Amino acid sequence: MKPPQCWVYPTGLDVNDIKTECKKAQGWNIFPENFQKINKAKKVLEKYVNLSKREFSQLSEVKKVKKRLQLSKDEIISSIKQLPPKSISGIKDCYEKFKIIHDEGYHLSIKQFCPHGVSKTENCESTFLECDSVCDMVAKRIFAYLSETMPNFISKWGVKENYFFHKLKRTKKTC
Repeated sequence: MKPPQCWVYPTGLDVNDIKTECKKAQGWNIFPENFQKINKAKKVLEKYVNLSKREFSQLSEVKKVKKRLQLSKDEIISSIKQLPPKSISGIKDCYEKFKIIHDEGYHLSIKQFCPHGVSKTENCESTFLECDSVCDMVAKRIFAYLSETMPNFISKWGVKENYFFHKLKRTKKTC
């Protein structure tokens, strides 16, 4: 959890004005005229961290995750459809919305959603590994899978920032 840069402004602490000495063996020396502002800044940061933790715990309740997923359905499906299926590895919870995790390399964990898999068919001109973008049917299957497994995963192992398909796959439906 990273606080915004503006958290320090209400304290009057100017980081360019702090007098310090850095000693390799004995750490930092902070001079007494900075203590009051530094303590005030520390209290503001602690308050920010506590409020952020409280907000995070409220947003991460299973019912709220389900609701946030449903509210993001169209955006998630749209972003899935813009990517080659082999590059999709999971979904990231950014609290306000979800983002698809994708990177270079081959991720075969969503191959299960593609009915064509290793061979070309009349409905699909490419194999899973050759495919340039996910079709609508597969994107909807992936979203349905996320909607079903993420709440169960969270109930069992708690909230995470990143949910990778190979880890979600281990989650059995319990609800």
